[in-house]
Amino acid sequence: MERAYRRHGSRYLVRTLFLQQQGLYPVIVVVMAGLSAYVDMSLGEFLRVALVTCAFQLLYSLISLPLERRLSAPIVAWLEGERSDEATVAAWRAAASLPWELIRRGFTSFPPNLVWSFYLLGSLYIVWELDLPVYYAAFLYLGAVVLLLYAVSLRFFGVERAVRPILRDISAELPGGTAPAAPGIPVRLRLLAALPAINVISAIAADALTRGGDADLADLAVVVLISMAVAGTVSLVLTLLLSDSISEPLVELREATKRLGAGDFATRVPVVTTDETGDLARSFNEMAAGLEERERIREAFGTYVDREVAEHILREGTSLAGEEVEVTIMFLDIRDFTGYAGKASAPEVVATLNRPVRARGAGDPRPPWPRRQVRGGTACSRCSAHPAASTTTPTRPWPPRSRSPSASRRSSAESSRSAWGSTPARSWPATWVAPAGWSSASSATRSTSPRGSRRPRARPATRS
Repeated sequence: MERAYRRHGSRYLVRTLFLQQQGLYPVIVVVMAGLSAYVDMSLGEFLRVALVTCAFQLLYSLISLPLERRLSAPIVAWLEGERSDEATVAAWRAAASLPWELIRRGFTSFPPNLVWSFYLLGSLYIVWELDLPVYYAAFLYLGAVVLLLYAVSLRFFGVERAVRPILRDISAELPGGTAPAAPGIPVRLRLLAALPAINVISAIAADALTRGGDADLADLAVVVLISMAVAGTVSLVLTLLLSDSISEPLVELREATKRLGAGDFATRVPVVTTDETGDLARSFNEMAAGLEERERIREAFGTYVDREVAEHILREGTSLAGEEVEVTIMFLDIRDFTGYAGKASAPEVVATLNRPVRARGAGDPRPPWPRRQVRGGTACSRCSAHPAASTTTPTRPWPPRSRSPSASRRSSAESSRSAWGSTPARSWPATWVAPAGWSSASSATRSTSPRGSRRPRARPATRS
C-alpha cells in the first residue's frame, strides 16, 4: 500500500477503492464452487452462473464509483496541494471516516443500496439457470446474505488499510498536531460483527466439504440457521470476552489520557495484562511519570528563577556559552537592614523586601517599568545589607530625559517611604543598566549610595 501510494499520488485512493471491489471475484467463484456441493450443475452451468454473478459485482462497483469519488474528494484535494488548515482537517476527517461512511452510505444512499436487489436477482437467476423450484431462491438469498456480510467486513478492513499511509501524511500537518473527532466503528463492535460472520462461513464451508455432494439447498439453509444460532449464543460468550479484553484497557487508557491532558500528572493506568495492551499501559505510565517529574522540576526551578526563564530552559535547554539579552536591573540599598532582619521573622523580611518593588511597579504614578514587572520579577538577598530585586526590561527609558538626577532621587526616596511606612529604612534611586540604543547620559541615573557615586555605562547583560 505504501509503495502504491507513493507511486500514484492523488489517484491512489480512487483506484485502490475500485480495485478492492474487483477483489471479490475469486470469492464469488469459491462460493459458486461450494454451491455445487448442494446443487447438481454441469461445468457450463457453473461458468455461466459464476460469470453472471461477477457481472452483478462489476455493475455494483461502477454504481458505487461516484459515491467513492464524492467521499474521497477532500482527500484528493489535499493530495493535489490544498494544504490550508481547513483543508487539512477536512481531509483527515474524510480519510479517517471513509471505511465507515462507505459501508453506511452503501446501504442507505441510492443507487449503491441496490446491492440488495442485485443479490436477489442473482438468486433468481441461479434458480432459473439450474431449473430449481422457485422457493429455493429464498435459501440462496439466505446464503447470499452471509456472502454480503463477509464482503462488507472485507471492504471495511481493506479501505481502513488503504487510507493508513494517507493518514500518516495528513496527521503530520494537522494544525496543533491534534486530530479532530471523526465517526467510526469501535473495536468492540468490530469484533462483535466480524467474529459471528466468520463462524457462519466456517460452518458452511465445513458442511459443504464433508457432505461430498450428498445434500441439497434445504440442508444449506439448515446449516446457515444453526450456525447463526450458535454464533449468537455459545460463540457470543467467547466473542464478548475477547472484545472486552481488548476494548476495556483501551477505554481506561483513553480516560487516563483525558485526565493527563487536564493537568493531573499523577494519573496512572493499572497494568492488568501481559499482551500489547499491557505494554501500552506501561508505556503510558512511564510517560506520565516523566511529565510529572518535569512539572515538579519546572515548579521548583520557577521558585528561584523567573518563570519565563525556567520555561525557556526546560523548552530549549541551556548553552554553556550563555545568551546575551537586553535587560534592566534595579538595586535597592536599605539602611539598617541587618538589624531589622535580625529582629523580624523570615516571612516578614521577605514581605518587607517585596513592598518597595510592588510600590514602584503599581503605586508610582510615573511607572519606570510595566506592571507585568510584579509578575515577572523575583526577589533575593545575596547579602543581608544589600537586598536586590530583578525586573523586566522597561518599555521606555527611565528617568525621562526632561527630569534631573536630583528630581529622580527625591521621587525614589518618597516612593520608598510610602512603601516601607514606619519601617526605619531608606532607599536610594535605582542604578539602571540601559538596553542597547539608549544614551548613557539620558537613560542611566546616578547612584547616590553613601559609598560613593558613579555613572554606569549602558551595556547589555548576559544570562546563562
